[in-house]
Amino acid sequence: MVMSLECPRCGRVYPFSSGHGDCGACRAQGAPSNLTVLYDYPSVPWTRETFRDREHSMWRYQELLPVAAQDRVSLGEGMTPLLHCGNLGALVGLDHLYVKDESQNPTWSFKDRLCSVAVSRAKGTGASLVVVSSTGNHGISAAAYSARAGLSCLVLTLEGAPPAVKGLMRACGAMVVSTRAPAERWALVETGVRLHGWFPASNYLDPPVGSPCFGVEGHKTIAYEIAEALSWDCPEFVAVPVAYGDGLAGIGKGFWELERLGLVERVPRLVAVEVSGSLGVALGRGCDRVEEAPWADPVAYSIAVKASTYQALAAIRQSGGLAVRVTGPEILAAQEALASREGLYAEASSAASLAGVARLREAGEIRGADRVACLLTSGGLKQPPEGGSPPVPLVSGWHGLQEALRDAYGFPVH
Repeated sequence: MVMSLECPRCGRVYPFSSGHGDCGACRAQGAPSNLTVLYDYPSVPWTRETFRDREHSMWRYQELLPVAAQDRVSLGEGMTPLLHCGNLGALVGLDHLYVKDESQNPTWSFKDRLCSVAVSRAKGTGASLVVVSSTGNHGISAAAYSARAGLSCLVLTLEGAPPAVKGLMRACGAMVVSTRAPAERWALVETGVRLHGWFPASNYLDPPVGSPCFGVEGHKTIAYEIAEALSWDCPEFVAVPVAYGDGLAGIGKGFWELERLGLVERVPRLVAVEVSGSLGVALGRGCDRVEEAPWADPVAYSIAVKASTYQALAAIRQSGGLAVRVTGPEILAAQEALASREGLYAEASSAASLAGVARLREAGEIRGADRVACLLTSGGLKQPPEGGSPPVPLVSGWHGLQEALRDAYGFPVH
């Protein structure tokens, strides 16, 4: 049911086979834009009853994913829980706070949705190698799905990427190499794509536009699942940690498709939570280009980029949404509160969504009665705390246990 590709910025239409790159016309004007997949929506036979007996994975939405059934590469991704967080909601003043826990995907991140679709597409085109530029979750996921498909995988990462992350990439069979600068990775990927036909599963263009559009389609299923979990009554806000905006753009498109098909009555306002502030600057100036912002906090390494993309900016504007910048201390506080109050240990970058919502709630942009869904993109064990966890007291006997509980944890036992 795929028709063609379209540039969301200028509306130019491209053939389906040209989905690796961006809009050439917009790049020539100095305003690069990703492409998006168009479908024959009138032929999509969805109703609210369609999904009752379908498989428990994101492929239950197969009619709006650009992959032939015989090419599908799956590890059971999708259908992650949407959890009500009453304890944390009470802390920040929200009656209806939810988290979409993407750490329950096969490689523990939301990138599994993107990579399942991207690697399926690579398989369908006969590619022999999948290549990504990644400092973390994207590379791990691409490695896993490439292994599942029987394809070679190359991950270009940075010297400072966490050792645990690089180890997971290697464990899943990827060839992993490091560069000192992000732009150097993109240039190497582009050379491999142009000269050797490697299949890119991540951004490789400079300035960046986001991942090739086929993979971004996988993120739409997050929107479908949120709507389905809430009986097709969308929340007022959906907050997403943002780097190049693949997740934000995909989620926004998913809600708009549901509205177009008549499954939901309205779309949520999207909240882009970032560490650089580039989207907030573009929104404030009324620009249609996203420029580099000078500041980024290394705590949230998965979203620590200086500039986001047009696809993210367009998603915010189309939903009437917001962009909010958060700091490292705010992110770490949200990460700790989520774990200690709700039992969910998220990667720091994931907790940025909660930090952003807390800031907007304090500013009055979000009301206490609003329903808010925060995307948790990945699990916390991929990024252990710097310096390790606090030491665990060694005790001997009941008196020693009493002292340890009192001194280390402030929990008196009489």
